[in-house]
Amino acid sequence: MSESINLTKEQGRILSIDFFRGFTMFMLVGGVEGLFSQLDPEKVVL
Repeated sequence: MSESINLTKEQGRILSIDFFRGFTMFMLVGGVEGLFSQLDPEKVVL
């Protein structure tokens, strides 16, 4: 019984780590896209 409870805790921990990793990658990609959109040569004012 206790082994199944520990397995569930580990699965929950892995799921939360995967969610955090996915959210972090989403934010990084969004930030990089925002950075490159600022560097768009058509938008540069000289």
